[in-house]
Amino acid sequence: MLLEYKYTQSCILLISALFISLAWSWPNAYYPWLSYTQDLFCFLAISTLFLLCLNKKLNLPLSFLFFLSVSCIPLIQYSFGLIYYISDAILITYYLLFFCLAYLIGCNLSFCIDRSKILFLLACMIGCAAIISAILSVLQFFELNFSFIRGLKGGRVYANFGQPNNMATFHFMGLIALLYLNYIKRLHNVVLLLVATLLLFSILL
Repeated sequence: MLLEYKYTQSCILLISALFISLAWSWPNAYYPWLSYTQDLFCFLAISTLFLLCLNKKLNLPLSFLFFLSVSCIPLIQYSFGLIYYISDAILITYYLLFFCLAYLIGCNLSFCIDRSKILFLLACMIGCAAIISAILSVLQFFELNFSFIRGLKGGRVYANFGQPNNMATFHFMGLIALLYLNYIKRLHNVVLLLVATLLLFSILL
């Protein structure tokens, strides 16, 4: 029974990691909501993680109740005419509620999953996604057109982020994640040197 639970837990974590990685690397953006697909993958990742909390007693910290009350502010602003469209107020509230859900999941998972394991999985996820993004940025720099890479507009590459500064920040996060994996002896020095060179090169492009 314990082995089955750990297998289910690993599958849920893997699926959630896949969704958030797709949010970082999805190439397509459509008007009028350019970040819709990426946001959808983020919501799916959070919803998938929530499955880990269904068979447990949820702990509701006071800070969660504070964030939950903050989520009502857009609707209050709409009622006072500070936000003109109800659709905007609902959408903002929706985002804030998902932030509350992510915060609640994080608080509860910190009690049932070892924090070192969470850091290890997070570092692996960010590191792998950053490496993939760096490869995409190099392909984009050489103007190699593939369906899974956004077309290059302007002088600086941005992989599938659509914005060079966002890409550079994420690649720096990936570098920190890989340094952490090397620090805990999960990543060889030679591999770290190779991928760090790739990430730094993509940042400088």
